[in-house]
Amino acid sequence: MGDLYHAPPSLSQHKTSTENLFGKLRVALVNHGILDFAVYTVEQGEARLAFSSGVAIQLGGQDDGRLSIAEHPALKTLLQQKQLILRAVKSGPPLLEDRDGVRTSPTAILRLGTANDTDGFILLYGESSSELLAESHREELESLLALFGADFSKQRAIDSMHREHQQTRLKLRELREGLELLLFDNYQEMLGTLITRALEVAGARAGEIRLQGIHTGVSEFVVGDISTSAAEELARIEGANELQGPALVSSLTGEVTTRFDLDTIHIASVAVFPLVTRSGNLGWLILYDAALSGDAVDLLESLALVAATALENWRNSQRMLEQHRMQEQLAVVAALQQRLLPSKRIVLEHLSVAHYSQYCDETGGDYVDAIVGQIPGLCHFVVGDVSGHGLGAAMLMVDVRARLRSHLENRPLCSPTMVLEKLNTSLCRESAPQEFVTLFMCRVDTRMGTLSYASAGHEPPLLFDGVKRQWQELPSTGLPLGLEEEATFPTRRVQLNPGDVLVLATDGATEAEDANESQFGVDVLKEVIAASPEASAAQLRDALVMRTLDHCGGRPFVDDVTYLVLKIEKVVLRVAPDELPAPPSAPPLLQLVVQPGPEQPDRCIGECTAALLECAARGPAFAHAVDDVIICLGEAVDNAITHGSQSQSEARVVVRIWSFENQIEMRIEDPGVGFSPRDALATEVREEALDARRGRGLQIMISLMDEVGFNARGNVLHMIKSLKSES
Repeated sequence: MGDLYHAPPSLSQHKTSTENLFGKLRVALVNHGILDFAVYTVEQGEARLAFSSGVAIQLGGQDDGRLSIAEHPALKTLLQQKQLILRAVKSGPPLLEDRDGVRTSPTAILRLGTANDTDGFILLYGESSSELLAESHREELESLLALFGADFSKQRAIDSMHREHQQTRLKLRELREGLELLLFDNYQEMLGTLITRALEVAGARAGEIRLQGIHTGVSEFVVGDISTSAAEELARIEGANELQGPALVSSLTGEVTTRFDLDTIHIASVAVFPLVTRSGNLGWLILYDAALSGDAVDLLESLALVAATALENWRNSQRMLEQHRMQEQLAVVAALQQRLLPSKRIVLEHLSVAHYSQYCDETGGDYVDAIVGQIPGLCHFVVGDVSGHGLGAAMLMVDVRARLRSHLENRPLCSPTMVLEKLNTSLCRESAPQEFVTLFMCRVDTRMGTLSYASAGHEPPLLFDGVKRQWQELPSTGLPLGLEEEATFPTRRVQLNPGDVLVLATDGATEAEDANESQFGVDVLKEVIAASPEASAAQLRDALVMRTLDHCGGRPFVDDVTYLVLKIEKVVLRVAPDELPAPPSAPPLLQLVVQPGPEQPDRCIGECTAALLECAARGPAFAHAVDDVIICLGEAVDNAITHGSQSQSEARVVVRIWSFENQIEMRIEDPGVGFSPRDALATEVREEALDARRGRGLQIMISLMDEVGFNARGNVLHMIKSLKSES
């Protein structure tokens, strides 16, 4: 028995593998006539077939070559008793099946290992093993088994260290190649390197990388050695989009082909490695006809993970760059919008103005403007709301503002109708179909006390009558701008009186919601204005803003919020509902009763001028005022004699002038049928008429006087000129 097994003098020197040890044992057994045997190694409670001789081996009826030790009484007994040899095994399932299908139990079982640890078993079959198991050979056999078991344990430890070493090298290789992937600045180069390494590691015939689009979820592009994918077969992997680990489709049904360079290749298997990150599946590394070992799978899975991380980092960096570029663009537009907003302090004669604009994004689509021209008492106000939010809406708002201001600079007295029609035509022809603008434009003339407006589908402004304490809505007169090129926008006129308040807002203000999704609403807006009838426009604006913010309870606005508040402080032209108030009780400076005649106007004006020039000597304030008074008095007397009395001989025109410390008052009465001052001023005014000495007299009076009043018939005129001291 001495030549049954010869252990090597130094396992560490010869690095004999476990397979070599079993091979020597097998030769020793065969040389001594033991032909039917099986050798098993033990790992984690299972016996696994290492090699056999003589007949096919089947453990307990299982085809995978494994047997649970705990379920086989003979093996369990051998372990419990710490025996090296167990003879006459009679219990448990048979452990051998010959070529004729006859199943037998082993003659004996030899345990391999130390006293405490079991590394494997040798199962002996047939009578040829009886000599080896005789009592005379038992001691030698046990020594042999102990020696082999010790060597086998040492070799397994060496093998384990070798595997750990290999795994360490593999991990280092994964780390090195992963770091190489992370160092690429260009993601296409990185993916090209990934597919090249994957083909080398897997020995695949072809491969590709298919990425999902960042937003669309569909194939973004393909990097690899093939021009078209076996998409149908990839789809066979259930839940491919949610795939978290490697998947293999093998034994493909039918004849599956794909293009590889210019040749058609037949595919037998598809291996898929998902490119997965915490944010989801970015795509797949797909290999065709790959020869995958366990180490290759581990390496490819690691490379796929690193590539996915690198790809996500690259995409995130691109998003950040794009967001940074967008933020820079938004900052430029936002700064431009802030510069284009009206001045916070708008100073106008006889009118107080205040506005508020808060965008829900960095830039806004709301438009608010105050355009003060060169004509005294005349100003245009605009509030608009561009569809959408963000950069596009902001740029459209800037464009609308530029166009509107250009129209008014060229024709400052053109009607709101003309301005909106020109804007609408431009937007319909040049803007995108989904872009439109709601816009309210009005022209306020504080001297005449009129508001002319046109509205393109905008939120109806609210006009508060300060005397009657009643509300009036100014409804839209047309469609939003940019929807229909043939749309019209009629102009409407509204009479204004001192104390009236006009509130213009965008829907973002009236529709601002609280925590219960209840809107701010028009009723609350009316309540705020009516509660403070004596407040200025700025105070009313502040009250509206505070009430809106309180309603939202600190929640951010979901839409742009804009307010424009106008309060009429004074109106130069006033038409009494019936008769004018009584004239001053003090004696007049001059009183004339003028009879009709061709020379009467000049004579009357001459006498009035002489009396007024005496007043001019009182000081600079009188001197500056007298020129305006003489011009307006000449227009009024000429109109009264020529048109009012119609030059009838029996008609009398009465002219009276009062001079006080702070003002000059004039009252002209004629017996004529009168006229309607409002109707006379309803037509569009030619700008040059304001400078004509004998032009439209009523316009000149309104331009130069501080107050111009008529009775209802229009045949009694009362004018007041305030005396302003020189600063």
